[in-house]
Amino acid sequence: MNENQDIIREARNLLLGRLCGILATQSLDLPGYPFGSLIPYSLGQDGWPLMLLSHLAKHTRNLNAEPRCSLTITDTGEGDIQQLMRLTCLGKVTRVIDIRTSEAENHFRQFPGSQNYFEHLNFQFYRLQPERFYCVGGFGAARWMGVDRLENTV
Repeated sequence: MNENQDIIREARNLLLGRLCGILATQSLDLPGYPFGSLIPYSLGQDGWPLMLLSHLAKHTRNLNAEPRCSLTITDTGEGDIQQLMRLTCLGKVTRVIDIRTSEAENHFRQFPGSQNYFEHLNFQFYRLQPERFYCVGGFGAARWMGVDRLENTV
């Protein structure tokens, strides 16, 4: 396997395995500034992030006004943080009106407390549809990746 294939495989594994990241939205309160929130996500049947968000949260209000955002996922580890794998997904978020039962159940299995949020606290599912990925595989190993490179991850 060549270096490029290794990075693509590692990026896929990070997307599949980490299940939390920093969601950066465009701030309504301070136009022009990004607003970052740590959020959990599961993967939908299409293999892309599915997030359960509160309508009261700043990031949700920002997304409802401007759906373009990014989700940055980082690997865990010790030592030099700049040597860890990072993957940023740039895309658009849409609210999921009719969530598939299997997708909701998968999310609730990943995050057991989230079912209560959905059933009693009016949290809603949102799907991130990627447009492009930026992967940093360590110092000097950064590259853009098309959606086609990561779409067969589930």
